[in-house]
Amino acid sequence: MKHIRLIIILLIGVVAAGCTHNNGDIGPLFGKWKVTSIVAEGITADPYQGNVFWDFQSHTISVSEQMPNHDYSQGFGNWSMSGDELTIDFPDETRQPPAASLLPSSCRLQVLKLNTGHAIFLLHRADGATITYTLKKW
Repeated sequence: MKHIRLIIILLIGVVAAGCTHNNGDIGPLFGKWKVTSIVAEGITADPYQGNVFWDFQSHTISVSEQMPNHDYSQGFGNWSMSGDELTIDFPDETRQPPAASLLPSSCRLQVLKLNTGHAIFLLHRADGATITYTLKKW
């Protein structure tokens, strides 16, 4: 009976040690987010299809668009947050964000709302247009 308890305690310890974020906790942005709406004001854009996802890990962001045939387009970049400003940069020309995301290769987004389940970001473009992104933790 003592051996069974010891084995159970060791297994629980191993499982608990495996539950961590790489490079530590990055706060409420960590993980996969579904973009539930993209509202563009001042520019002409195709209606949003509800198929764009943002993934945050460490200081890396992945923005992907899921296509109807289960194919996807994906871009990788870097992100940082200071106060109420999220900075995103996609330095590799071959790994830019999908067109459906309406994200430029480098931008600063104003954080309007951010908690563990929902986020709203506002992008002010150089041409005066604004884009509002609403995200839900996925």
